[in-house]
Amino acid sequence: MKEQALGHEDPDNLGGRTRGFTIIEVLVVLAILAVLAALLFPVYQSSKNSAGKVVSYSKLKQSHLGLMLYRADYGGGNGQYGKPSVMNLPYDHWVFTDHGQYGVDWKLRRPGGCPAWEAEQKVTAFIFSNMTDDSEWVHEAPTHQENTFVFGDVSCNPQKDFLATSPGRTKTSSAVLLSGQIVTRTRRGNVMSAKFYDDIQR
Repeated sequence: MKEQALGHEDPDNLGGRTRGFTIIEVLVVLAILAVLAALLFPVYQSSKNSAGKVVSYSKLKQSHLGLMLYRADYGGGNGQYGKPSVMNLPYDHWVFTDHGQYGVDWKLRRPGGCPAWEAEQKVTAFIFSNMTDDSEWVHEAPTHQENTFVFGDVSCNPQKDFLATSPGRTKTSSAVLLSGQIVTRTRRGNVMSAKFYDDIQR
């Protein structure tokens, strides 16, 4: 009876203490959790990036649709390629985007579909354009024609800092072309140039 009172019949009861996890068991659990995290994180990141691109593409498509409505009101397509105003497009993209008369309720400076850049508040996520009468558009439109870059979104870059638009750095940018096609390119170059989105680097 004395041995039973002292708990000698219960090998797992050591002095009234319950048996805990061993170091080996804890390490095994941590290893399993690490493997699961390694397997699931890429899937999560891929889904997050895909969702951001869907929103970005939607905004680019919306802007192009509004631009075509603008063009229709000012004479439509005339087969000419040069200055935007000669092509019955706005002489400056701000004229088109700042007023929101064609279903575009956001400005080029507002975020696109991907997270904002945190490193440089002055260069937050944005939709941009090179469509002005005094830009490279004048020289690119006759060459690229319907493949001329209209609106772009460079905010989907993995490296979100003020160097993401640097011509010497590899970056990702999505754009809608004059034809309405949306393309995404990852390469070096100027994201505000039609050459960046060309399949054939000229």
